[in-house]
Amino acid sequence: MAIPIVLEGTRGTRPVMAAMPSSSDTPTEWLIAYEAEGGVHVVRAARGAALEAPSLAADGVDSPALVLREDGRVDLFARSPDALVQLRATCGDGRP
Repeated sequence: MAIPIVLEGTRGTRPVMAAMPSSSDTPTEWLIAYEAEGGVHVVRAARGAALEAPSLAADGVDSPALVLREDGRVDLFARSPDALVQLRATCGDGRP
């Protein structure tokens, strides 16, 4: 079942379509669908691992990466012109 999540950051709130386990066999691996410039993107994330999200670079951040944390939250780390900024996403009711 998909869990709606929202990325909140310095550039406002960005809706994330959904985060859901990629299969019942691999519950630690999730699919995350989010909207960025150029349309909707789907990425695969393993808990605790970072993955690149280059399509977010069009929103004014460099080297963005999504991290699905052990507690079920999704962090978006991105280097802005000023400093390293962290955009945090909350998964639904906060459950992993």
